[in-house]
Amino acid sequence: MPLYTGLEDFFRSEELAYCVIDDLDVTEAGVTGAQNRIEEAFPMIANPNASFDGVETPEMRLAQMGLSLPKVPRPVGNFDIGSIDGTTLFLSGQGPLLEDGTLATGKVGADVSVTDAKYHARCTGLVLIAAMRELLGSLDHVVQIRRVFGMVNAVPEFEDHPSVLNGCSNLFCEVFGSRGRHARAAVGMASLPGNITVEIDVIASITPDWDQANE
Repeated sequence: MPLYTGLEDFFRSEELAYCVIDDLDVTEAGVTGAQNRIEEAFPMIANPNASFDGVETPEMRLAQMGLSLPKVPRPVGNFDIGSIDGTTLFLSGQGPLLEDGTLATGKVGADVSVTDAKYHARCTGLVLIAAMRELLGSLDHVVQIRRVFGMVNAVPEFEDHPSVLNGCSNLFCEVFGSRGRHARAAVGMASLPGNITVEIDVIASITPDWDQANE
């Protein structure tokens, strides 16, 4: 039986829909149960405009979720963690910083599984969010995540780069709600610095008064 295509409209994103139902055998007859399971597990993805237990702002969502942001690694080179031009924030590429302070390394499709790489992308997303807060003073100055560019250190025959990058995309939707939706590219690389598994950079729109609010 064909997949129930309404799920894509339900999420307003084919890629996000694939991410959260890729392990479910969803047919037209079972769609209601699948939607209920997805809504329970991913409330902010299913309805990004809804509040998170009554919490409205990204900063408050982050606290409600119990997420701790890592310290942003200092650039190793003649560049900054980010740059601001008017109301546009450009973030330098970041890697998967783990809880123990080390960077996840390896080749996806060889010694690193898709599941682990997806978690590494989520960890990278946390570093990027930490960089946003460091530069802006508050995540509430983020108007919209505009573009995510993700690179996966993978073997040549690897094909599931989008699933890896969903780890970061889903995190942004959870923390920023509808502000976290973005355009995206997910590409494979023959290598990445330090043999890290993923590297991701971000472009976002920010409020025009972000610097005044931090004075």
